[in-house]
Amino acid sequence: MNQVKIINVYRKYGLKIVKGYMQYVWDDKGNKYLDCHTNYGAAFLGHCNPKIVKPIVEQLNKLMMIPYSINNDARDKVLKDLSKILPKKLSYVFFQSTGTEAVEAALKFSRKASKKKKIIAFENAFHGRTMGSLSVTWKPKYREPYQPLIPRVVFARFNNVEDVDKVVDEETAAVIVEPIQGEGGINVATREFL
Repeated sequence: MNQVKIINVYRKYGLKIVKGYMQYVWDDKGNKYLDCHTNYGAAFLGHCNPKIVKPIVEQLNKLMMIPYSINNDARDKVLKDLSKILPKKLSYVFFQSTGTEAVEAALKFSRKASKKKKIIAFENAFHGRTMGSLSVTWKPKYREPYQPLIPRVVFARFNNVEDVDKVVDEETAAVIVEPIQGEGGINVATREFL
């Protein structure tokens, strides 16, 4: 029988991680590592964090998932909690499962709301691997195999206000920016730039 394999699209590190707790992971040989990767930031609160695991298990014991067309207590609680911390002018949210899905939604929402097509993104940006997210991702090695992508995406230099001033115009639907870029180093946006 043929063993199914994962398509090789990610660099392999030669490790087999078998468990994690808080900021540490262990490989199959018992070696302990500080997890600075955190699965691209998804596990930034740590592995098996009891404060995260307990409410997840409690929710799974009640209800695993329900479509957005049907109300439920967990979603109501999240919306109530968000209302306490979000700025008052932000009165709507759109929940997504992944960052690339959120980027796809933001690109669509910005084009629909503005009725414009031009998107400004930045050098060294990484927003995901779906077609829209890939369109606003900088590195050619990610983009080129899938051309043509969404048209009218313009890249400017990160942390360069003058570059932004040159490319943003009346045709711009959105500017997408990571406050901290992770793909090419840890590049932190300045307050002036944001």
